[in-house]
Amino acid sequence: MAEKNKIPIIVMEEHKEAYYVWHIFSEMGRIGKFQNILLHVDHHEDNLGGVYNVEIDKLPKDLEFSKYLSYEEFGIANFIVPAVYERMFTKWICVLRDGYEVHTEKKYFGCRQKEVGGKRKSVLSELVSTAISDEEKKLIEENEKKGLLSDVRVVDWLAGGLGEYGDFSAPVVLDIDLDYFCWSDTLKNGVERTVEITAQAWEKFKENPYDCFRVMPDLFIRIYESGGKYYLTLLNNRLYTEEDEEMSEKILLERLDKFFAWLKKQKFVPAAIDICRSRISGYLNTDYFPLVENEVLRRLDELYGTEVLFRPEI
Repeated sequence: MAEKNKIPIIVMEEHKEAYYVWHIFSEMGRIGKFQNILLHVDHHEDNLGGVYNVEIDKLPKDLEFSKYLSYEEFGIANFIVPAVYERMFTKWICVLRDGYEVHTEKKYFGCRQKEVGGKRKSVLSELVSTAISDEEKKLIEENEKKGLLSDVRVVDWLAGGLGEYGDFSAPVVLDIDLDYFCWSDTLKNGVERTVEITAQAWEKFKENPYDCFRVMPDLFIRIYESGGKYYLTLLNNRLYTEEDEEMSEKILLERLDKFFAWLKKQKFVPAAIDICRSRISGYLNTDYFPLVENEVLRRLDELYGTEVLFRPEI
């Protein structure tokens, strides 16, 4: 438990763990169960929905269930939308690379139940704005203010560089992916292939939450059981790719200076902070790990006065 006057920090290996971490912060009383602000600092938006083996429209449940979801249901790009759908966050700010203009809109996410392979699954996805009439949008927003939820939920979504993001009147979770400061995005397009794997490989996959295949985005790799057999499928990569940027310690420190100068000007103190390494998935340029993590932790402590509640071993 963090000291009352200290801002708690939890460091995690991969970003899908953030969903569980946010519920820990809620159990601690650092944030509310609903209507918080997410300040998501990342090289990627992580704004995907997904197909889940649980009833997403009936979340949240308990802390242990949030842990199960993080490790068994979510990937590293589709963990925010479920938290938005359950109303943990009603304002979602994506701080991307500096230089991007701030863009603001309302996003609508819908959930429907679907039979997949004889099993009932929840499909959570962003709805095209034109698919909802202005009258429906108004009604959804008015009902949410009254605590009346439909199967469509709305969130104030803002994305851009180091700009102005308006009101911070609700508790803020500062969610930092270290790949914001030095990234590696060289995942390449592949052709879909499926191979059968052994029961031993399946058990190893299930037992290790950091198995290399488990932390890959589910757009690229999927491991599953069917008819008593086990399979690994390499999927077509639908995400953009780009080559690694030129990086040096000088560039890294300049980027840290710029970000923390911007953070210092913001008119809020975060209620809680989580930090994602992204090194196992490969999105963090590991040549500068743990330097970037140490610097981020040091500067956060200088700015706010923090206490690290958990940090995986290096």
